[in-house]
Amino acid sequence: MSNAVTGASTAAAIVGARQLDDRTLRIYRRVAGAVTADDHALIPWALVRTPSVVEGLSEPPESITPLEGPDAFQWMVTFRRWPLLWEAVQKSLAVESERRRQRLMSFVDLDDLFVLSDPVEQWLVATGSHFFADIPPTEPIQVQVAIQTAAPPGRPSRADRSQDRIQVIAATVHDGRKSVFRLRKSDESSLLTEFIKWISDVDPDFIEGHDLTTHLLPYLSTRCAMLSVNCEIGRDGTSLRFVSQPAGRSVWEVPGRTLIDLSETSRHVGPIVRAFLPPPRGRIRNTDLKKVVESPTLLQVCSEIRTRSDRHTRVAHALLGIVPMTPERFFRTGPGHWFESWLMRESYRSRRTFPSTERASAAAEGTEPNGMTGHFSPAAEIVIVPLKVKAFASVIDGKGPVPDWGRRAFAYWHDLLDSSRGSTWSRSGDPPPTLAPTILLTGLVDAVRARTSRLSIPSLMTVLDAQLEIRMRSIVARLSMHNIAVVQRSVDRLCVEIPDNLGGAVAEQAFWTRVSSDLPDGVKATPVRRMDALISLGPRILIGATDRSIIYLLRSHPARATEAFIREYHAWALDCILHRQWNRLQVLTSETLRRIRTRSWHVADFCRRETLTESLEDYERSKAEHRRNPAAAYEALLRAEETYQKERDRFLSISAGSTARPTICTVWSSPRKRPAAGTTVVYYVAGTRREQSVAEMSRLAEFWDPSSPDENTDYYVERLHLAAERYQILLEEADFTRVFSEESLFSFQDPEIKPVRRAFTGSDLASGGTGSGSAGIWLDTESA
Repeated sequence: MSNAVTGASTAAAIVGARQLDDRTLRIYRRVAGAVTADDHALIPWALVRTPSVVEGLSEPPESITPLEGPDAFQWMVTFRRWPLLWEAVQKSLAVESERRRQRLMSFVDLDDLFVLSDPVEQWLVATGSHFFADIPPTEPIQVQVAIQTAAPPGRPSRADRSQDRIQVIAATVHDGRKSVFRLRKSDESSLLTEFIKWISDVDPDFIEGHDLTTHLLPYLSTRCAMLSVNCEIGRDGTSLRFVSQPAGRSVWEVPGRTLIDLSETSRHVGPIVRAFLPPPRGRIRNTDLKKVVESPTLLQVCSEIRTRSDRHTRVAHALLGIVPMTPERFFRTGPGHWFESWLMRESYRSRRTFPSTERASAAAEGTEPNGMTGHFSPAAEIVIVPLKVKAFASVIDGKGPVPDWGRRAFAYWHDLLDSSRGSTWSRSGDPPPTLAPTILLTGLVDAVRARTSRLSIPSLMTVLDAQLEIRMRSIVARLSMHNIAVVQRSVDRLCVEIPDNLGGAVAEQAFWTRVSSDLPDGVKATPVRRMDALISLGPRILIGATDRSIIYLLRSHPARATEAFIREYHAWALDCILHRQWNRLQVLTSETLRRIRTRSWHVADFCRRETLTESLEDYERSKAEHRRNPAAAYEALLRAEETYQKERDRFLSISAGSTARPTICTVWSSPRKRPAAGTTVVYYVAGTRREQSVAEMSRLAEFWDPSSPDENTDYYVERLHLAAERYQILLEEADFTRVFSEESLFSFQDPEIKPVRRAFTGSDLASGGTGSGSAGIWLDTESA
């Protein structure tokens, strides 16, 4: 591959990096099996539309350089220190918020400034360096970790409870080394110290695990803090830490090492990447990894983690030699982001302008999938590859509205894609030569079609969608000849019902090979997931069941602030429907209604959580000026302030009339700070009156009294009925009434209930048919 594609790396064999201070990065390189550390100057930079964006800062920028080209960001600005870059960001946010009369929370909403939030990624782009350049895929050291914790019988283990503890830590290395650290004589501090020393001695580049960032690392950090053990598992003796990101949620970080959370990686890896994953080495056990983690055989857990992570790291290693990203961000994003990162590096190196479009205008051009609603079994998720690349090539050949940067990107890889080189993984585990260009050009199409990407171009998106639709129609017709019924299709991704007479993995593989050989335009159908059953509830709502667990293939946009009991109801209802257990679903519905009416629950079951987008003062001002309607979260806060003020006045009057001042400071002894934007508010709906709005009945959850519950049962009964109506599309009216009634007058057998199938198109959204608007169900049942 030409140097124009890969770039010239100024620091080869990079396996880790961390920021030392406002001006310096430390880069770790693995050379001849040993890790060396080099310090490099950090020169923060940003792209702006006009130099006026960075005027009026406390210190002037280091330089302001004009760029060549017609695109939006025409100036590059460098700063002396990292905080100065974020001073410019905050200034731009304040100016843009004032202009829009809306508080902007993140720099990604800015149209006049483009910045990379990660200093390491900034350095990679500026220097042309890459992680894992010039080292074989087996060179980085990978460590897999699993823990077993203790807790009182019948209670989940909590790290902040003194009687709970870590009993066993199992760790393996990719070269076959294994270690098990066990609790001896209740000396948990020695267990932790021994494990931390082992990590330091092995000096891994990757730390891998299941629920690594949501359970394992938080538990480890809390136990170390309680036992006064320094959790120094980072390089140079640095500690595990929880850091806040400029954009997005806070994350756990081990300085100088890469974390791979298998549960998170599986969620972020899209179908197109799954289609290019190498075949597994050996046999992946057909079991739920989450259940295996609860097993005492923790070394088996580590082996399973290694088997699964190897497939992802092989793809990452092939692409990180081209894409200037950190491995952790790579695993949290997809092909669209990878292409944007590559284009950013190319623009920086050639000192050319970087493109940007009005993202709001592109949002209206989005398309919805076509398909059917109903119950399907068996089913599969397949990806047609490289359909997007073929469609983009046809647009270029047809002299379509392709920008200059799109033509240049396609030209880089055109010869390689047209060559006769292989497109499958070699027996030695080497990726096919066409892997990186195919995925990155797919990312180009994703970025053009994305509703929020800076590269989204409505005119080009329309032409691309037309080309994709033409090709997909002929593909669907060919699939039907093989008895494959398309349930839903969206661009190059299809969820299909497959023949039920395919016996075994070998027969299925031969079946898909035969299907692919019959498809037009040199594409192939690659199955990425097989399901025992699949239910479709309309555009972008697909739930499947395997022999391991329930999986969510497409999610609707969730209704805001959904209550826990609604999420729990959906989780169980989906399981019942997937397994056609209609009597069980009827019992679930009647039991949930009984809980609501008898108030056999806790406020945590029915409260809502919302994050304030503006301060309480701004809300009161906007409402007084009739620029917004009353909102439940804010109104609950205002009513709580009234209660708080009355209690505080009573407290102060008692204190003033007393000869002895209270010795215990209470919550009422000092004024309370008013909530700012970003505050999370937890509230519920109280009262009995139905004619009032939710804003008038909202109340903070802290005021709920279990001895005198006041939640509005009629309101929550209606909430459950609305949730159940989401499944009405699956059944005839009589069957729906029998299944979802509170008490069925006549018993029925499960086989008597027959799900119905209905065809729909994306245009149904406009008519309110099976669309996924505000009535959509919350499918992320794992969320709190």
